[in-house]
Parts: sequence; structure tokens; C-alpha cells
Amino acid sequence: FNDIPPATPLSLIDETDDARVDLFLAWDVAAAVVDRLVISTEVSTDDREENNAVTGLIGTTEVGTENKKAKELTLDEFTWAWASVRSRAITFRVQAVSAEGEDNGENMETNEDNSEGETKKNISERKTVTLARRCLVPVVDMMNHACEACPGDADSEHHHPGPAVREVAVANTVEWRATRDIKKNQEVTWTYGADLSNERLWLYYGFCPDPPVHKGTSVTFSFLEKALLVGIQTVCKDDAVDVYEKRLALLQKAGVGFSVQKRKISDQESLETSEDGCESAEGNDENRALQFTASCASQPTALAGIAGIACCDAGEVSALYETLRRDEDATAQSVGTFGKRTVTLSPESRRRAGRYVAFLLGQIESTAVGEELVDDRVAVDGSSDNTAVDSSDTTTAIANSHNRVTTSDENSVTKRALSRSIAFQFAKSTRQGAVATFQSIAPMLENETLLANDDWIDQAVETALMCR
Repeated sequence: FNDIPPATPLSLIDETDDARVDLFLAWDVAAAVVDRLVISTEVSTDDREENNAVTGLIGTTEVGTENKKAKELTLDEFTWAWASVRSRAITFRVQAVSAEGEDNGENMETNEDNSEGETKKNISERKTVTLARRCLVPVVDMMNHACEACPGDADSEHHHPGPAVREVAVANTVEWRATRDIKKNQEVTWTYGADLSNERLWLYYGFCPDPPVHKGTSVTFSFLEKALLVGIQTVCKDDAVDVYEKRLALLQKAGVGFSVQKRKISDQESLETSEDGCESAEGNDENRALQFTASCASQPTALAGIAGIACCDAGEVSALYETLRRDEDATAQSVGTFGKRTVTLSPESRRRAGRYVAFLLGQIESTAVGEELVDDRVAVDGSSDNTAVDSSDTTTAIANSHNRVTTSDENSVTKRALSRSIAFQFAKSTRQGAVATFQSIAPMLENETLLANDDWIDQAVETALMCR
């Protein structure tokens, strides 16, 4: 993978960094645990004194038993174990009934008069908690993943029919039930997660779907908050001062502008503007980035919510602001106003918001998907570039590399070339998925489409204003 950047999608690099952090944090904990382990072994009495001097014995217990420190856990050993568990273990969400004081035994003593073991704690005072339990499940851990199709993509619908079985919780058990007729000798597949991106499937499970366009295909990218606000100021350049202050307050509620100025929506102090036209406050992080995820064939609601606030007219800004203030003043027992679906923008405001989203995506697309990858790989046998190994031939190539009689240097070169070849194929696939994601969103943001179906912009604004 290190041979390929910066031609890969940003989301792939971000996901790789996240996976690396997870791995090293887990290794730190595991290594600390192993360092404290003491292994007891059975030895004959005659050998005890000799073993004490030769094997680094740190203590003895009963006759015939020796205690030794476990050997240091290496990164390679832990990586193998971590990858095995991470790629095959299943996390079950288990509901358990608890009561206050259960952790320390308070109020949980057993009532001897109750044959069912009922506690003295009143059942009505108990609460249900959800616990995560991760384990390997025989047979199930052999099932491969099957993607669900990206809606509206004929090629994706043809190649990704979805999993053959799904898990269903029944009482205290889990069953895997067929979703369709499964013919003899047909593979039984299920899903590791319908919304898993190509990047996560590769990093945590070691493969990228073919084709890489499916329900989980997505692109993650970031905008500098300061740059986003400069663009919004351009869109709102005709705002009166009071309207702009209200618009900024709405944007802050939606999560934009906190690095510029932090204040409650009810505050009315004037904004401090820096020389470049961006609001600033002492001690704030001007390099704060806002992260977004665009999913295949899905409306970009997070960006649309912000764009809707930026592009609505002065009257709509005032209406949204007053609604938001009433919502903040509501008591804890009442339902907030925005929970009652009150956002209604004009068709022109929605259209402008959609076009602004298209503009923002156009600005980030080339960076988010990376450059077009050129196949300049060296073949595994060190010959021409045209014979580089394709990911579909990986198993055969690995077998051939082990079967050949080679020197250690030749074998090392072969493995490096093979690794780079595989990484290249995955990077190429993830880029293909990223390109398809932007292409699937573009038609939703055309003028004609927005005028015909634009109420999702209202919903996006409502969601943005409810998010904090």
C-alpha cells in the first residue's frame, strides 16, 4: 500500500490510518497483559534445580511445578491474531437486566423464600442494558460476505444479489435463515455489514468486492471549516447584519462555525470579523476540518442541510431562527418544535441549495477519488510490466512463489512485487467505487431533478438543526 499514495482516494488513506491506530492500541494492551503472565509447567523433582538455573525460573510453587514469565508478544504475532479475530469474530448485542447497585452487590441479595431466585429489588426499578459480546461461531465464521446492490445500478444489481442467509434473533438464540432458495453446491453467504465501504472491507477482511459498486460504496472527505465559511459568506453576501447573525447561529447549530465563534443561539453580541472576512475568536482552531461521507446512490443530506441554511432567503432564515429559539426554550418534558416537521423552504431556495452542494462536491471530487491509476507495476517474476499479477490470480501466484526454488533475495523481491500488485488492484477498485459514487449523486443535483423532487432538502435542513 505504501507504494501507491497519493494516487488513492482520501477515504482509503484515512481508513488505513484508523486501522493502524486500532491495531497498535490493541497491541499495547495485549503486550502489557502478556508481560504480566506467568506460565506454570510440570517438571520432575530431579530437574527443578537445573531448570531454575537454565530457563530463567522466577519462582516455584508445589513440588513438580515451575512458574516462568511468558515470552514477549511481538507485533507480527499480535497482527496475525488481531486479523484472525477481527475478520472472523461476530459481535452479538446481548440485552441483560440489571439493577442499581448490581456492580457492588448492593440490593441484589437473593430472596430465600422465592424458588425462582427472584431478588428483593423491585422489577420495575430494574433497567435493561445492552452488552457487546464478541466470539467465533463455528461454521458461521466460514461464511463469506455478499454485498447488497447499489439501487438503480444494473451492473451492481446483477453481480450483488445480496446475502443468502440473514441472522435472526429468537429469544436467547440467533438463527441464520435463508433469504432465497439455495441450490445444491451453491455458496451460502451472509453479510458482514451491508453498509461497509470498500475501504473497510479491504482493511478488516482482506478483499474488495467485484465490481466495487454496491450499497456500502462511499467516499469520505473533509472541508476546512474556515474555507467552507468563506464560501457561505460569498453566497450570503447580500445579507443584512441581523440576518447574517441569525444564519450563522443556525449554521453553528448544524455544526459549522464553532471554531470561528462559540456562543449560544440566544446571545446577541456582535460578531468579531478578522481581516480576511472570517469571524474569529481567540484560542479557536482555525484549521478545524468537517468530515462528510457521500454514499452511492444516496442523497448527500449532511451537505444539503448546511447548504439549505446557507441558501435560504432572509424570511426563511428569520423563521428558522425563531423556531429554533422556541425549541431551545422548550421544557425537558415537551417535544421540540423541530421534531414536528416544520422546515419548508421555497422551491428556489431548495434549488439553490442543491446546486451549491453540486458545486462543493465538484470542488472536492478530484482530490477525494485520487488520480487515475497507471499500471506501472513490476511482475512477480521481475520481467515486464504487462504480466503483473491480477488480484484474481493471487492464490496461484503465492503457490507458485512457494513452489519455485529461489534464493532468499529472489523470494523477498517476489513477495514485495506480489504485495504491491495486490495493493494496486485494491486501490484501483476503491477509486472505481469512489468515482461511481460521485457519478450516482450528480443527477440528483441537476436543476430539473431538484425542481421535480426537492423536499429532501427540507428534511436535510431539519436533520441538521436537530443534530445538536
